[in-house]
Amino acid sequence: MGKLRILLLLFLLPSIGFQSSAQIFDQKIADYILKVEHPLSFLQKLENLGVKEIKKPGLDSTCFWLKKMLEQVGYSVKIQNFLYGNDTLRNLEFTKKGSSDSSIIIGAHYDSRGGPGVNDNGTGDFALYQIAKLMNGVKSKYTLKFLYFSGEEIDYLGSRQFVKTLNKDSVKIKFMLNLDQLGGTVGEDNTGIKCERDEISSKKAESNELAIAMAKIYSSYTNLNPIITPAYSSDYLSFRDSSYLISGIYQSSSFPYYHSQNDLLKYVEFKSLISAVQGALAFLLHFSKSEITAGTVLDTGDANCLNVYATDRGLILSVNSNYSLLIFDQMGRLKYSKFGSEIDKNVALDDFKNGVYFAYLNSNGKMVRNKFLVQH
Repeated sequence: MGKLRILLLLFLLPSIGFQSSAQIFDQKIADYILKVEHPLSFLQKLENLGVKEIKKPGLDSTCFWLKKMLEQVGYSVKIQNFLYGNDTLRNLEFTKKGSSDSSIIIGAHYDSRGGPGVNDNGTGDFALYQIAKLMNGVKSKYTLKFLYFSGEEIDYLGSRQFVKTLNKDSVKIKFMLNLDQLGGTVGEDNTGIKCERDEISSKKAESNELAIAMAKIYSSYTNLNPIITPAYSSDYLSFRDSSYLISGIYQSSSFPYYHSQNDLLKYVEFKSLISAVQGALAFLLHFSKSEITAGTVLDTGDANCLNVYATDRGLILSVNSNYSLLIFDQMGRLKYSKFGSEIDKNVALDDFKNGVYFAYLNSNGKMVRNKFLVQH
């Protein structure tokens, strides 16, 4: 089904509940989601940590690496230990307080099966980290509770353990959003995104509204085509089975390296992954009733201190500190990456084929994106 038909279907449905909240395009949100960083360095580290299975060192190493990353951006992280046989598994829990005790739960699993799990579920881990980082400085009505689950690949052990600890009489949960396998696949059609709904429980009508609302967000703020699909085989089922409202996001393209040693960085398509994270962030900004003030709106930097200029000899970078530079072709394929300092400001383009490219220059939390043409 094409994008136009999907949009027509969505807007013909009654505007009640969650749907009515998703119809308003907010330019501040559109600007703010551009702060989502490139996933390359995050996923490189995650791949290097190895297989994240029980009894493998990569599982605990990933847990403590994620904890350190989150503490560096201002979160206090709680470790929830639980046993699986004689082995200790760990969930990570951290919270961004809102003005209300009602909360939205956002979860992703960090364990893997068969390989390092760069897509399943390093891409979901990246999304959770980016959303947490960018929501931390934003005021919101609803509290956001973030969770990295272990044991998802073993019958959702971590999420089931977490749900057991919830006191339904005192904890007010609006819904649970699951982030699992969001990377596009190199060589596949990556233009879609699955917005998932509960089709089984007593809350299936509300879950359908929530998925439709999320699909509208993706249509409004990204170039991805939303597709409504059933919730399937991930941690949100632990919440659904305990009568909580759920939804989730999942890539639409096939991924032939699933649960194998080839679930590697080289097979992940970055462009659609970034869009998937941006759409999820926009969704949570809307539904947590967030306020983006002047202090949180994206600052792309003054052209005098951060910019990319194309000349007949190559690229010249205007930057005053350490930076990362990523160059993509029109198909969204990464063609060049560089981590440099303020004294290293030139990039030769001799090896680039003729065509249009996009340069992303990041430094000190600021980013500029410039399009340039190579024509030898």
